[in-house]
Amino acid sequence: MAWPIAEVARMSGVTARTLRHYDEIDLLSPAWTGANGHRYYEERQLLQLQQVLVLRALGLGLPEIGRVLAAQVDELEALGGHYRRLLEAYAATRLR
Repeated sequence: MAWPIAEVARMSGVTARTLRHYDEIDLLSPAWTGANGHRYYEERQLLQLQQVLVLRALGLGLPEIGRVLAAQVDELEALGGHYRRLLEAYAATRLR
């Protein structure tokens, strides 16, 4: 199943402009682009977007996120690691 950029923007809470920017900087490309120029995303891209959002929440900048994504092999394992780091960061802020 594929979702158009507007639906992905709505589901993720980021703007379509942000998604287009991520494509321009080779951080997150759509699965395919229709003949009308509309971008479509599949499950793999949604997982990658989730990783980008988690890493942003952890305070990483886009260049660093790009390096992290380029270096990883298993997206599900990487998401688990990002999730654990996010929980650790949250716990650390609650202890202050």
